[in-house]
Amino acid sequence: MKVSIKSTNDIETGKWNELLTSAPNATVFHTKEWTDIITKTYPDRKMFCIVAQDDEERIVGMMPLVELVKYGLHHYISLPFGTYGGLVTINNENDNLKEEMLSHFLNLGKDWKYGLLQVVDFSQQCKMLKKYGFQSRQCFAHILNLSGSFEFVWKNKFTRNIRKMVHQAQRKAVRIEEVRSLDDVKAYYEIAVHTFKRRGSTAYPFEIYENVFKYMRNHGLLKWHLAKYNDSPIAGTIHFVFKDAIFSWLNASYQHFWHLRPNNLLVSSMIEWGCKNGMQTYNFGASPPSATELIRFKESWGAYKKYYDIYEKKSLIFKLLYPIKMGLDKFKTGFK
Repeated sequence: MKVSIKSTNDIETGKWNELLTSAPNATVFHTKEWTDIITKTYPDRKMFCIVAQDDEERIVGMMPLVELVKYGLHHYISLPFGTYGGLVTINNENDNLKEEMLSHFLNLGKDWKYGLLQVVDFSQQCKMLKKYGFQSRQCFAHILNLSGSFEFVWKNKFTRNIRKMVHQAQRKAVRIEEVRSLDDVKAYYEIAVHTFKRRGSTAYPFEIYENVFKYMRNHGLLKWHLAKYNDSPIAGTIHFVFKDAIFSWLNASYQHFWHLRPNNLLVSSMIEWGCKNGMQTYNFGASPPSATELIRFKESWGAYKKYYDIYEKKSLIFKLLYPIKMGLDKFKTGFK
């Protein structure tokens, strides 16, 4: 068995895909397409993988990493942007392989320039990091089981209020259309900027949406839709599809059209597609524990909480510098 750290550009795509086909815990964020999106959007960030290969050079394990450099410190994250990282292996029971792969991850923290090691461990394959001084933070996503027909899910999972709002959108003649061109991507981006601003945060750069469209659409990994009213886009959703799972990545909408319930129609339409195409789960994504309304919304679709951990280890330098940075940011904000 050989374990090494490789640039994503140096890994054979065929062998990469063979691993993901066999690995039970692989997600869409472990694909070559997703790493290409990150490297093309952020060319200043390095993207590489911890790779395990057997004697026949088949890839039997992998862990993707993004390197970010801030204030001279190197942060190694698996993975950012509200996605999942961590170990992917052919055999989830092979703890020796996991240990060996994670030892390479730990070695990155021996450089005095490191600031943060972080793993978003949705598949719960990195629990052993606790014994190496990592702090764990429990999170949860909401998962809807799609087994059975859409009619069954509609009647037995959706609450009466959800069904009512979907019917309301249909009566108001809200239409769902697939994103098929860069003009559609630009229309979605405008809605996304509005949505992020409403939430008090900054939207991802346009390039990430452009690259999602470019690298994922033709590989069957993307379902991207706009909701339109009177031919004008009023909301949109980006869903990733991998194996038998749907992941809701980014929902965006204009608040002044909420009374038309476009978000409800978008989600319902995607769930219906999933039921008809053999999907087993619909992932609504993570929620902050304090976001009671958001949690209630997701659970009104019949979704349940799935808990997972984010593991972090911070260097002493990072612990000292981060509070100073936050204080300076607040100071600067006060003069704007």
